[in-house]
Amino acid sequence: MLAVVAVLGAPLAEVTGVRPATAGALTREATSARHAMTASPASTVGPDSLTAGAAARVDRPVVPENLEIYPLKGWGVVGYQEQVGVANKPKVWDFAQIGDRLFVAGSFTGVQKNYWGNQPAPPVQPQSFLAAFDVDTNTWISTFRPTFNAPVLALEATADGRLLVGGAFTWVNGVMQGGLVELDPRTGETVRGFVGQVSNDGSTFPAMVRELKLGGGWLYVAGDFNRIVNGPSRQRVYSVGRIRVGDGVFDPAWRPRATGAGVNDVEPDPARQRVYLAGNFTAVNGIPGTAYQASVSMIDGLPTTNVAPFEQDSMQFFEIAVVLAGNKVWTGGSEHNVQVLDAGTRRRLDYYRTGSWFTGFTGIDSATNTIFGGGDFQVLESIDDFVIGGCHCFGPRNLTNPTGVTLQKKSLYWAGGNQFSGHRFAIALDPVTNRPRNFIPRLAGGHYGTWAIKPDTNGCLYVGGDYTRGGNGLVIGGYGRFCPRATAPEALTTQVQGARSVRLDWQRPAYGGSGISRYRVFCDDVMVGETTSQSFNVGDLTPQTTYRFSVAAVATDGRVGPAATVSAKVVGDNQPPSVPAGLSATTGGAANVSLRWLPSTDNVAVTGYLVRRNQQFLAFVQGAATVTYTDATVAAGSTYTYDVLAQDGSGNNSAPSDPARVTVVSGGVDTVAPSVPGAATGSYRAGSGAVLSWQPSTDNVAVTGYLVHRDYQFLAYAPGGTATSFIDTSLAAGATASYQVRAQDAAGNNSTPTALIRITAR
Repeated sequence: MLAVVAVLGAPLAEVTGVRPATAGALTREATSARHAMTASPASTVGPDSLTAGAAARVDRPVVPENLEIYPLKGWGVVGYQEQVGVANKPKVWDFAQIGDRLFVAGSFTGVQKNYWGNQPAPPVQPQSFLAAFDVDTNTWISTFRPTFNAPVLALEATADGRLLVGGAFTWVNGVMQGGLVELDPRTGETVRGFVGQVSNDGSTFPAMVRELKLGGGWLYVAGDFNRIVNGPSRQRVYSVGRIRVGDGVFDPAWRPRATGAGVNDVEPDPARQRVYLAGNFTAVNGIPGTAYQASVSMIDGLPTTNVAPFEQDSMQFFEIAVVLAGNKVWTGGSEHNVQVLDAGTRRRLDYYRTGSWFTGFTGIDSATNTIFGGGDFQVLESIDDFVIGGCHCFGPRNLTNPTGVTLQKKSLYWAGGNQFSGHRFAIALDPVTNRPRNFIPRLAGGHYGTWAIKPDTNGCLYVGGDYTRGGNGLVIGGYGRFCPRATAPEALTTQVQGARSVRLDWQRPAYGGSGISRYRVFCDDVMVGETTSQSFNVGDLTPQTTYRFSVAAVATDGRVGPAATVSAKVVGDNQPPSVPAGLSATTGGAANVSLRWLPSTDNVAVTGYLVRRNQQFLAFVQGAATVTYTDATVAAGSTYTYDVLAQDGSGNNSAPSDPARVTVVSGGVDTVAPSVPGAATGSYRAGSGAVLSWQPSTDNVAVTGYLVHRDYQFLAYAPGGTATSFIDTSLAAGATASYQVRAQDAAGNNSTPTALIRITAR
């Protein structure tokens, strides 16, 4: 059995979620969702009490090509509550992050741990419509327990840590609250002072908020409603409006009239002072060319002039999503494309279509009147340096075209590149070149596809809808979490400690996804220990033998990363270290003795020091550079003799140091000052300076050093009870100074100074 010594730091975290058969690799949106770390001044309770250190989180970018393609094990949401007016039925509608918490909104009724398909299902915990999970581990936070009477469909997190919630609900935490609310992100309690609500006055159709977006200092609210309510005030709106972030007060100056039906999405563009709308409305302010997708002024809400009318394809029923990225407007919906529009002119620049071998924009083969569609786009997000669209599109399959030819139906057609590809579920697009990026998440189950996408500060990507499984057999609930692959620990080095020991040192991986909880250390593929440090000693090795050492990181969510490997040969060593010199023992009158000595040397390496008291082993001080030790087990009035031996990695010990004898003062604090240094004299030595010398002082315990004064001002401290000289090299040529010396003990008692010693630099 190998003997191991780990240099430990914080307590080790529990390793969870590692599939027995494999050890997989470890594993931002223009709004403030990932950056909200501090409490809002207007909140009665805020997130400042979330996990300590949250404000220091590093916001890592999402790189689609670096993400694992299978969802990671954690928690999910399960169950479903039907809601009038919500035709589609995904469990997950939106995400938001504040500090170390990830919030999931939807139509679900419970939360559950993910599990492998061949394992029993864990119990379902009741929590409807809004739940919080730890960003690093994806574990459910059971102390966040708001209650709603209907689904939550939209979330927004502000830069100062406010959690704004929208949906189809009319009650929150047992109190009437129509469609809008601010919650404390720590407890889920309703924040008093936020007055914004929505309603559908005069209609049997329930009011609901489908989207919340921050922009230009306002919170934009979109959905199906005809009133924004502020207490007794009920302001007429047309499925979209804006309110103040701090208190929810309605802005009556901005009131576009989207008629026909609701607004599904809204995207502010402060640079152009515009707001883009997407929905199933038939016009905005009655202006032709504004059906389903429109651009309105951020100042007064009137439709933008001198822009191209929005062009529908022949299958287009309505738009569901819109986002701004790369000076382009990306809009998508039913049926079944994303259009890329010039943000200034609204002219179409490019488009994508799902599930078709037909390349035309209309999606219909005019010769056969056949629709070639493959799934709506239901969400668009701008994240870091890419746009990503979520869709009701599940992959290629074989179809027979109208002429009887069987072809493989691809998931995505990109018009700008005239290319078909197998992209599905969540499709990442380059906003500069428009090219699809190389990431295809492996998801399965459900019918409605992707309705929510969000990054987190760990560089992970959440894809939500009604998914039930990952492509690796993991049973998930509603959403998959895709995190970066980790790299191995860097700069792994070995230091042979002697005939039987090797020290390993390394640096953190370049990227660790959700954070690192510990490292696993292997010798010849056998795990010999774990540590939270970046150093580890492996002992009990055979001399003249070469070993292969490996170190792998374990993430806070349980994944084990790739290992860094290095080989080292253990050499024989029979040479002991040098004897520790300069041992001193002092006590200030308290019940302890402080030891100090000079470092030893060795032909390989000193690994530590053996401290003895009265020739009996007292302690081992680890590390070649650690040359102090405090003995707190002494008794007042007793006298002790100490010595120290150096030790190397092969177990060779030096001869003992010269002994140091000390008496612990009886009766508490030492108040006795040392005697005056004797026979103090001085002279000037050319090329050196003013030279002082004296005879050592005595003390009831021990003298620890001498204070040197020049012209009555402190000049220097000469350490050691036996110090008898000092040279002042700073005395200027021709100058004359008067010197005095005082002795000092460990309790800080100073002797009477010597007589003045007058020295002239000649």
